[in-house]
Amino acid sequence: MLWKIMIYPIVVTLVCLTAATSNSLHDYGDHGRSTRELKIPETGTDGPYLPRDVTPIGYHVWLQPIPQEGHFAGVLVVNISCLSPTKTVTVHAGENLEPLKAEMEVIRPQEGYEDYREIKSVSVQRVRRVSPEDWCEITVSDQLQKGVFYQLRMEFKGTLGNETSESGIFVGTYNDDQSDDRWFVATDMRQNKAREVFPCFDEFPYKAPFTISIGRPEEMRSLSNMPLRKTEKQADRSGWVWDHFERSPPMSPFSVNFFIYDRDVIVPLEPRDDLGSVTLRSYVPVHLVEDMKEAENQILQTLEKIETFLRTRYPLPELQIVLSPGLKRHHDGFGLLLFSEQNYNDGYWPLHCLFNMADQWLVHLTTPHFWYETSFGNSLTQYVSTVGFLETLTDTEIGDVFNWGTIYTMTTTSISVTNYNTPYDNIVGMWLVRLLNYTLSENTLRSGLNSFLYDRSYKTFVLDNIISALTEQARRDWALPAGVAVPQIVKSWLKTKLFPVVTVFRNYKTRTAHVEQKAFILNKSDRLSEREQDLQWYIPLVLVQSDQPQERFWNVVGWMKEERTINLDNMPPSDVSILINPDIIGLFVVNYDPTNWGLITQNLHANKSSQRLSEITHAKLITDAFLLANAGELTFSVPLNLSLTLTDETDFPPWYAFKEFFWDIYYKLEHTRTINLFVEYGRTLLSPLYEQFGGYSGKYQSEDRSTQDIVESIMCNLGAEDCIEALASKNSFGNGTHCLVLKWGDREIWDDTLLWALGHNDNRHPDKNLLTRIAACTRDKDRMNKFLEAVLLKYALSDDDVLTAIDRIKDHYLLFNYVSDKWFEIKKKYQEKRLVLEEIVFKTTSKFVTSDGYDLVAGFYSARQRDTPRLLSLVSDAMRNIVDNSKWYDRSLPQIETWIRRYLSDD
Repeated sequence: MLWKIMIYPIVVTLVCLTAATSNSLHDYGDHGRSTRELKIPETGTDGPYLPRDVTPIGYHVWLQPIPQEGHFAGVLVVNISCLSPTKTVTVHAGENLEPLKAEMEVIRPQEGYEDYREIKSVSVQRVRRVSPEDWCEITVSDQLQKGVFYQLRMEFKGTLGNETSESGIFVGTYNDDQSDDRWFVATDMRQNKAREVFPCFDEFPYKAPFTISIGRPEEMRSLSNMPLRKTEKQADRSGWVWDHFERSPPMSPFSVNFFIYDRDVIVPLEPRDDLGSVTLRSYVPVHLVEDMKEAENQILQTLEKIETFLRTRYPLPELQIVLSPGLKRHHDGFGLLLFSEQNYNDGYWPLHCLFNMADQWLVHLTTPHFWYETSFGNSLTQYVSTVGFLETLTDTEIGDVFNWGTIYTMTTTSISVTNYNTPYDNIVGMWLVRLLNYTLSENTLRSGLNSFLYDRSYKTFVLDNIISALTEQARRDWALPAGVAVPQIVKSWLKTKLFPVVTVFRNYKTRTAHVEQKAFILNKSDRLSEREQDLQWYIPLVLVQSDQPQERFWNVVGWMKEERTINLDNMPPSDVSILINPDIIGLFVVNYDPTNWGLITQNLHANKSSQRLSEITHAKLITDAFLLANAGELTFSVPLNLSLTLTDETDFPPWYAFKEFFWDIYYKLEHTRTINLFVEYGRTLLSPLYEQFGGYSGKYQSEDRSTQDIVESIMCNLGAEDCIEALASKNSFGNGTHCLVLKWGDREIWDDTLLWALGHNDNRHPDKNLLTRIAACTRDKDRMNKFLEAVLLKYALSDDDVLTAIDRIKDHYLLFNYVSDKWFEIKKKYQEKRLVLEEIVFKTTSKFVTSDGYDLVAGFYSARQRDTPRLLSLVSDAMRNIVDNSKWYDRSLPQIETWIRRYLSDD
């Protein structure tokens, strides 16, 4: 789905900004000796770390890939400062690198990083690999002296990898109309892979300027982090040249990136300097030139929004963006972002690009000091990227679709006890930043971040750097009440990847409220540890009353300061509803007493409060109610009543929230007898709006980018006649046969497709794929009996085909009834195939989830006492599984059935 694609690739670590708006980051060239810290970098807990005897102060790297021969060669020149006396210099060098020769000299710095005067040579005694295997140790004859500058020169060669193997440097190939042997070379330095490309100090704290020189064939082109300075022919290799790029500001080795490409396939667009402070350069396949011109507008707008939010300009003179054929995934460096052409073809360009914009500031400009410090940095990057993205696309179709309401629904439905470690580690932190944005005020948050970023530009940071900057700014602005501090808020949220549920019980006579918090778990079968059971957060209680005018909507009535419970006074009269956490200020679910839930629903209906409440708040109400009902914290009548408030709602986020839970419940009920009632509820609820939109538009299975898309998709899946007729008109045999046509269409189509799948009409072999597909495409008794007769008894299918087909059946009641009725025939046919018969019994009895399903299986068990012990054991196991899995259904089905029957009778 659109939002899942947007959420999962959301960026990686934080960066620090620089200077106030009036200061230019383009003065990075002299950012060096007067302000850089030449001190021993601290170590952390996620080592092993290189010895802290020396530190790099500038690199020049020559690299020449030779794809035809499968390898690359290079020369490293790195200027280092000695921090403590030593006779060895240790650098990272990946196992695929082969150091060939090393030389060292004493040097004296001149005016710039690259300007040094040679003083004397230092004898290198030995170059060898040491433990760990990606360390390379250079031993010298005379001890290096503290405070002295040296230059290390190393020649090396290595093997070119491929992108699939996730190599640091790789060659890719692709075909086009003119040639079938096009190639490119790209890099991916993340996750400690710079050491696979050139020897270096491959740790975050070792930041230094880089000068890159790339060897390439004359007919091709290359890009790197910085603008091209000059090109010159290679003296010893005919037809090859060196591209020399401008010197970069200080950056970690993982920020280096380069790309060699075919200039006939990928072409540059006209440079864009709309913002004045940065030039945007795009390189795309010829056929995407016009499309990229439009995308550039959104890229520049997002860039401007991020600059405004962070109060600093983009830190480099150019931002280069490449769309390349053959590339499989995104690779970014400081100033150079590489994307696959597939990113455009999948329909989500430029979303992939926009969500990586803040990386330039918050990953490459400043960098977490240790790997374990990346989490909150990621969160800041993610939040800043999202803000820039949403503000850029406010007036677009995608902007209408994607906002905090949809993000909240995705986040809360994705995080659970069983999966919260991946890939959502940074999502909780992103919502923490949003909470700080509202409770500190946006101005305080931005000012604090600006101070932090100015201090840590071209350096690294730890979490305390961020917290200290925000704390000082909050104190200056008097942004928090007594007893609440930024460190307490941040640490309470970052100590876990869980999030809380806040429950508000109102006393309508005394006009007070009792508020409780605890960790929220979606699945009651998951067990919290004792520590997790005791978790408490700093939670702002922002309150909205239904009787307040819009300009007085928000009122901070208190903070839960890692307290299990608090009491609130001065609640409104008993006919006024309250809402906590409007506009999703923080990542926590809110539950209320039944009376307040009823007031919320009444107000949304009678008083048209949805016109005053934002679509984000409306989406949160629906999300929270369904989450709480699924978790057993709330009766299902509450979210189902809330679903009726959508009849006059056209905004996307509430409908997205409804859609997620509609299908969640649908699939839970699919193996129960309640499913038919639920289908009727969906049809009754959505039919008026479906007709208002004009019925079937032909966009079924398109992405849900509008409320109409959602309504149409659900109605088609529930068998809307005009939709099924339209799909049937396009029907063709084979895998093109549409499941909805088989499920809801004319019986003749089903019969013909079944015969086609069985290979009966023309003596073909059975179409296994089609056979297993149509098994899931009906809940009709006559059709299912015909299918099962053909698969289990009539036709000579392979054992695997039989088992795969019945495994796909959705209505287990129909399957069970058929197998029970035809048991002796089935047993006779498969009596020589004991394992197949056992699998049939297992698949027939094991998927029930309710007590009536248990009764059916128990009856089957009692009637089969003369069957083999193994078969009886399988049925007995199935009965135990039903008991284990029936808790949700035993609790929820009566609630859902009762509500739907009342709703349909009232309708």
